Amino acid sequence: MLGMAFFKSLVKQHGKEFFEPIGRILYEAGIRQPNLMNPLHLWKLREPMTAYAAWYVGRKLSRGGRDSLNDMPNDLRRHAEYAQAFLSGSAFEISGMMRTHQLKLADRQCSMAQASGRIQDAVTMLVTSLYGARQECELTRAAAGVLCSHLQRRIEGGLAGGRDFRRITELGAAIAESGWAELHDLETDEILMKY
Repeated sequence: MLGMAFFKSLVKQHGKEFFEPIGRILYEAGIRQPNLMNPLHLWKLREPMTAYAAWYVGRKLSRGGRDSLNDMPNDLRRHAEYAQAFLSGSAFEISGMMRTHQLKLADRQCSMAQASGRIQDAVTMLVTSLYGARQECELTRAAAGVLCSHLQRRIEGGLAGGRDFRRITELGAAIAESGWAELHDLETDEILMKY
């Protein structure tokens, strides 16, 4: 449910700004199925289509702000760059869903939930990589890298490999051996079932 609400928050402004004017013009003109090959339809939609085209081209040509990532460790910078690129591209994915499904988008809950989940994972990946890069503790940086790798696999639909398992195991061993400052203030319960 929260994923759907998140998706709605992503599409609301874009829909009001670009798709609502198109729908209003089509409704007022009595056009049920617009055909952009029909000059009359195209003429009626010229203003909102021009605004949409300007948004689309502007997004395609924008470079994005990656300059601030230069001071990050390489591993975390790659994750941050991946997340930024994914989030920038998700604007086109969402807009494409809105163009394709139009008013029937609400009936595409599985597609909406999937897109929402991937975007949430990318946001988490970006925040985690930025947080990890600011930390002095190597274990915290390593944990951020492990989580970011996991999130990237979830976004791409991939599986963990030997290298991933090795990194997770090494991180766990380091935490078990020397502790981890992030866990010091947590109260732990006694293990009830000791095997």
